[in-house]
Amino acid sequence: MGRRGLSSVLSFALAAWRRLRGYRDSLEVAGGLLVGNLFDTINMVVISMFSNYLVGQRGLLALYPQLSALTGGLLLSLSSRAISHHVLGGAGPEVYLTGLAVSAASGIFLTTVFSTATSIILGLEPIMMVPAALMTLFGVLLVLTLLTWIIIAMLLRLGVSPDNVMPAILTSIVDMAVLILAIVAFSMVSRMDGGIYLVAVVTFSLALAFSAAAYDFRLTIDTTFSNFALQIVEMIAGVLLSATAPVLAATGLLPVLPPLNKLAGSVAGSMASAATTSVSLYGHYLDLPSMISTLFKITVGAIPSALYIGVIGYVLASAGGGSVGPQIVFATLLVSIVLSILGSLIAWLLVVVSIRAGLDPDAVSMPLATSLVDLLGVVFLSVVAWILLST
Repeated sequence: MGRRGLSSVLSFALAAWRRLRGYRDSLEVAGGLLVGNLFDTINMVVISMFSNYLVGQRGLLALYPQLSALTGGLLLSLSSRAISHHVLGGAGPEVYLTGLAVSAASGIFLTTVFSTATSIILGLEPIMMVPAALMTLFGVLLVLTLLTWIIIAMLLRLGVSPDNVMPAILTSIVDMAVLILAIVAFSMVSRMDGGIYLVAVVTFSLALAFSAAAYDFRLTIDTTFSNFALQIVEMIAGVLLSATAPVLAATGLLPVLPPLNKLAGSVAGSMASAATTSVSLYGHYLDLPSMISTLFKITVGAIPSALYIGVIGYVLASAGGGSVGPQIVFATLLVSIVLSILGSLIAWLLVVVSIRAGLDPDAVSMPLATSLVDLLGVVFLSVVAWILLST
């Protein structure tokens, strides 16, 4: 190769590099989602292995999306607030301890109320479901708050924007942790006296909740308000999922639902995190052109993970004798793009509304956006499953 040919190659490489740098947000989102896919794969395998068990456990199946969305929303709010503190000069242990305390206070109250309501709606025993739900909540919050601190610190050292990466990684880990700990907790409570668990867990919960409220009462109220709305949406999604699970299982789409919702929720979370960071840095949320640019970049970054989820779903469905073929891949890609766009628009609007209403955007936007994505995910994927079975 002559000098002219080498010069042409170098010029092409430089131009490609500059173009890729323009899509750095897309690359970081794609990287975060692909890392999260490792945990999604574990989650999908667990669901596939326990599919028959989960269909028979109506209480666990109905509470799973509630607990997953609640703990995910709480941890995403904590993460977004911590990122803002890091951007403004650093976030010490007190930021994460306060976040954990506030998350626990809000989570305890809401988990108790909505797990009780869900059990009554389904005709199940609250004395069994409430302690199992609280045990799952405690375990996830304690472990993942520490993990959130570690991941954010590592990303900042690597020069990667946590706004683009954290929602994908964190929600993937949350889904996996909630599913595994919920199976363990429900199994433990079902084999022993639920009343013993209930007394012990509620006593500890009340002590922790009062301590947490003393840390930051206003933040606790904002967090509880947003996650109260989240739990209403998730309760609807859980009841709907318990009704549509047979259709989703028959098409092989049941294992696809959690990672698909996670994917769209991560995209929405990236939008919300970027918008709230803009508020911290510049004193205002993203304007419409910036929002559209961010929406395009993060949606493009989600496409590789959507294809990955679809392929894994197809492999698992084929191994399990599912009635639908490669259409699973196309259905997953289509639903993920629609959910990502709608979820991002919802997240941006929630940031705008929360700021104008005088609420904490970190506490409000992420939980509500991810819960609405979960509900829309159940609806859209169930409709797709019904269409696939009909054809």
